[in-house]
Amino acid sequence: MSRCPHCQQDGISFFKKVLIGPNTIINCTKCQQKLTISKLANWAAIPFLLGIAGSFFTHELILKTLMMSSGLIISGLIKGFAVPLVKIGETPGTDRGS
Repeated sequence: MSRCPHCQQDGISFFKKVLIGPNTIINCTKCQQKLTISKLANWAAIPFLLGIAGSFFTHELILKTLMMSSGLIISGLIKGFAVPLVKIGETPGTDRGS
């Protein structure tokens, strides 16, 4: 479970966090506040893209499958564990000066 940036409770499942994109708005299951995943999630796709690119250099179907699936798994793990959830309209790492 991932912590909601509003209520600080575990309100979002790991798999839901992995499946949403930066433009997807979801509600916390605990406080019902709207949130999304950081735009850093776009960078988490790099291992998958590298797996696709690497698969062009082999003719073996098993190696192509292995490269793409391992890239997809690594991308999902990065997105699930390293990319933060954010409040709608908030950019991580910026101070609003309040």
